[in-house]
Amino acid sequence: MSRRLNGFVLTYALRWIIFGVLMLGIVVFVLSNITCGCEPAPKKVVARARLHTFAVAIEMYHTDFGAYPPDDFHGGNGSEIMRHFLGKKLCAGSTTFGPYLEFTESQLRDIPGSPNKKIVSPFGGDYYYCVRVDSKGQPNGYLLVDPGKDQELGGRLDREKGFIVDDPQKAADNLIAPEKRDL
Repeated sequence: MSRRLNGFVLTYALRWIIFGVLMLGIVVFVLSNITCGCEPAPKKVVARARLHTFAVAIEMYHTDFGAYPPDDFHGGNGSEIMRHFLGKKLCAGSTTFGPYLEFTESQLRDIPGSPNKKIVSPFGGDYYYCVRVDSKGQPNGYLLVDPGKDQELGGRLDREKGFIVDDPQKAADNLIAPEKRDL
Protein backbone atom coordinates (compact mmCIF):
# COMPACT_ATOMS: atom_id res chain seq x y z
CA MET A 1 0.00 0.00 0.00
CA SER A 2 2.80 2.47 0.79
CA ARG A 3 4.36 1.77 -2.59
CA ARG A 4 1.12 2.71 -4.32
CA LEU A 5 0.83 5.89 -2.22
CA ASN A 6 4.42 6.88 -3.08
CA GLY A 7 3.60 6.52 -6.78
CA PHE A 8 0.57 8.79 -6.34
CA VAL A 9 2.58 11.43 -4.50
CA LEU A 10 5.34 11.28 -7.12
CA THR A 11 2.82 11.66 -9.98
CA TYR A 12 1.05 14.50 -8.15
CA ALA A 13 4.33 16.32 -7.47
CA LEU A 14 5.50 15.81 -11.07
CA ARG A 15 2.29 17.39 -12.36
CA TRP A 16 2.84 20.47 -10.19
CA ILE A 17 6.44 20.75 -11.32
CA ILE A 18 5.41 20.58 -14.99
CA PHE A 19 2.64 23.13 -14.36
CA GLY A 20 5.11 25.46 -12.62
CA VAL A 21 7.65 25.21 -15.44
CA LEU A 22 4.93 25.95 -18.04
CA MET A 23 3.71 28.97 -16.08
CA LEU A 24 7.26 30.25 -15.72
CA GLY A 25 7.78 29.83 -19.47
CA ILE A 26 4.63 31.81 -20.24
CA VAL A 27 5.67 34.61 -17.88
CA VAL A 28 9.16 34.77 -19.42
CA PHE A 29 7.69 34.84 -22.94
CA VAL A 30 5.28 37.68 -22.11
CA LEU A 31 7.91 39.72 -20.29
CA SER A 32 10.48 39.24 -23.03
CA ASN A 33 8.03 40.63 -25.62
CA ILE A 34 7.33 43.63 -23.40
CA THR A 35 10.92 44.44 -22.46
CA CYS A 36 12.99 43.50 -25.51
CA GLY A 37 11.75 46.43 -27.58
CA CYS A 38 10.53 44.06 -30.28
CA GLU A 39 7.42 45.19 -32.11
CA PRO A 40 4.72 42.57 -32.13
CA ALA A 41 3.85 41.33 -35.59
CA PRO A 42 0.18 42.34 -35.46
CA LYS A 43 0.98 46.10 -35.49
CA LYS A 44 3.12 45.63 -38.58
CA VAL A 45 0.39 43.55 -40.22
CA VAL A 46 -2.17 46.28 -39.46
CA ALA A 47 0.18 48.92 -40.90
CA ARG A 48 0.66 46.97 -44.14
CA ALA A 49 -3.08 46.34 -44.43
CA ARG A 50 -3.82 50.02 -43.90
CA LEU A 51 -1.34 51.01 -46.64
CA HIS A 52 -3.06 48.56 -48.99
CA THR A 53 -6.45 50.07 -48.07
CA PHE A 54 -5.09 53.56 -48.76
CA ALA A 55 -3.79 52.36 -52.13
CA VAL A 56 -7.27 51.12 -53.10
CA ALA A 57 -8.87 54.40 -51.92
CA ILE A 58 -6.29 56.47 -53.84
CA GLU A 59 -7.11 54.50 -56.99
CA MET A 60 -10.84 55.12 -56.43
CA TYR A 61 -10.10 58.84 -56.09
CA HIS A 62 -8.02 58.67 -59.29
CA THR A 63 -10.90 56.98 -61.11
CA ASP A 64 -13.36 59.69 -60.02
CA PHE A 65 -11.14 62.76 -60.55
CA GLY A 66 -8.69 61.59 -63.23
CA ALA A 67 -5.76 62.58 -60.98
CA TYR A 68 -4.16 61.51 -57.73
CA PRO A 69 -4.78 63.53 -54.57
CA PRO A 70 -2.47 66.57 -54.69
CA ASP A 71 0.61 66.47 -52.48
CA ASP A 72 0.82 70.23 -51.92
CA PHE A 73 -2.45 70.72 -50.02
CA HIS A 74 -1.96 73.64 -47.57
CA GLY A 75 1.58 72.47 -46.86
CA GLY A 76 0.22 69.36 -45.16
CA ASN A 77 1.99 66.05 -44.84
CA GLY A 78 0.70 62.70 -46.09
CA SER A 79 -1.42 62.16 -42.98
CA GLU A 80 -3.29 65.42 -43.48
CA ILE A 81 -3.65 64.89 -47.24
CA MET A 82 -5.02 61.36 -46.85
CA ARG A 83 -7.55 62.52 -44.24
CA HIS A 84 -8.75 65.45 -46.36
CA PHE A 85 -8.96 63.79 -49.78
CA LEU A 86 -9.91 60.24 -48.78
CA GLY A 87 -11.89 60.72 -45.58
CA LYS A 88 -14.32 63.51 -46.55
CA LYS A 89 -17.02 64.11 -49.11
CA LEU A 90 -15.63 66.09 -52.03
CA CYS A 91 -17.62 68.06 -54.58
CA ALA A 92 -16.82 68.50 -58.25
CA GLY A 93 -19.50 70.75 -59.68
CA SER A 94 -22.84 69.26 -58.70
CA THR A 95 -21.40 65.78 -58.15
CA THR A 96 -20.28 64.56 -54.73
CA PHE A 97 -17.58 61.92 -54.34
CA GLY A 98 -16.34 60.05 -51.29
CA PRO A 99 -15.57 59.59 -48.60
CA TYR A 100 -13.34 56.80 -49.83
CA LEU A 101 -12.39 55.69 -46.32
CA GLU A 102 -13.97 55.89 -42.88
CA PHE A 103 -11.61 56.59 -39.98
CA THR A 104 -12.07 55.77 -36.32
CA GLU A 105 -11.13 58.24 -33.59
CA SER A 106 -8.19 55.99 -32.65
CA GLN A 107 -6.74 56.53 -36.15
CA LEU A 108 -6.93 60.33 -35.93
CA ARG A 109 -4.95 63.00 -34.08
CA ASP A 110 -5.44 66.74 -33.71
CA ILE A 111 -3.31 69.02 -35.87
CA PRO A 112 -1.74 71.69 -33.63
CA GLY A 113 -3.21 75.10 -34.41
CA SER A 114 -5.94 73.70 -36.65
CA PRO A 115 -9.49 72.48 -36.15
CA ASN A 116 -8.72 69.58 -38.52
CA LYS A 117 -7.43 66.11 -37.73
CA LYS A 118 -4.88 63.90 -39.44
CA ILE A 119 -4.49 60.15 -39.79
CA VAL A 120 -1.69 58.46 -37.89
CA SER A 121 -0.04 55.16 -38.60
CA PRO A 122 -0.59 52.21 -36.24
CA PHE A 123 2.88 53.06 -34.92
CA GLY A 124 1.76 56.63 -34.11
CA GLY A 125 3.70 58.50 -36.82
CA ASP A 126 2.64 60.59 -39.80
CA TYR A 127 2.39 59.20 -43.32
CA TYR A 128 4.46 60.68 -46.15
CA TYR A 129 2.92 61.09 -49.60
CA CYS A 130 3.87 62.49 -52.97
CA VAL A 131 2.55 62.40 -56.50
CA ARG A 132 5.05 60.75 -58.85
CA VAL A 133 5.88 62.44 -62.14
CA ASP A 134 7.56 61.33 -65.33
CA SER A 135 10.62 63.00 -66.88
CA LYS A 136 8.34 65.64 -68.46
CA GLY A 137 6.79 66.54 -65.10
CA GLN A 138 3.46 64.86 -65.85
CA PRO A 139 1.80 63.05 -62.91
CA ASN A 140 1.95 59.30 -63.38
CA GLY A 141 1.57 57.70 -59.96
CA TYR A 142 2.04 58.20 -56.24
CA LEU A 143 4.16 57.13 -53.31
CA LEU A 144 2.85 56.62 -49.76
CA VAL A 145 5.18 55.70 -46.88
CA ASP A 146 4.60 54.76 -43.23
CA PRO A 147 7.82 55.57 -41.32
CA GLY A 148 7.34 52.52 -39.10
CA LYS A 149 8.04 51.88 -35.45
CA ASP A 150 10.79 54.48 -35.02
CA GLN A 151 8.51 57.07 -36.72
CA GLU A 152 11.47 58.29 -38.75
CA LEU A 153 11.66 58.34 -42.50
CA GLY A 154 14.99 56.84 -43.50
CA GLY A 155 15.12 58.76 -46.74
CA ARG A 156 13.19 61.17 -48.88
CA LEU A 157 10.40 61.06 -51.40
CA ASP A 158 11.49 62.15 -54.85
CA ARG A 159 8.73 62.84 -57.36
CA GLU A 160 10.69 61.29 -60.24
CA LYS A 161 12.83 58.62 -58.56
CA GLY A 162 10.54 57.43 -55.76
CA PHE A 163 11.80 56.69 -52.25
CA ILE A 164 15.52 57.40 -51.91
CA VAL A 165 17.15 55.83 -48.86
CA ASP A 166 19.48 58.19 -46.98
CA ASP A 167 19.82 56.22 -43.73
CA PRO A 168 19.45 52.44 -44.17
CA GLN A 169 19.10 51.90 -40.42
CA LYS A 170 16.16 54.32 -40.13
CA ALA A 171 14.66 53.08 -43.41
CA ALA A 172 14.74 49.43 -42.30
CA ASP A 173 11.27 49.63 -40.71
CA ASN A 174 9.69 51.99 -43.26
CA LEU A 175 6.67 50.52 -45.01
CA ILE A 176 5.86 51.61 -48.55
CA ALA A 177 2.41 51.30 -50.12
CA PRO A 178 2.22 49.21 -53.27
CA GLU A 179 3.50 51.80 -55.69
CA LYS A 180 1.20 52.63 -58.58
CA ARG A 181 2.54 54.25 -61.70
CA ASP A 182 0.69 54.92 -64.93
CA LEU A 183 2.94 53.94 -67.79
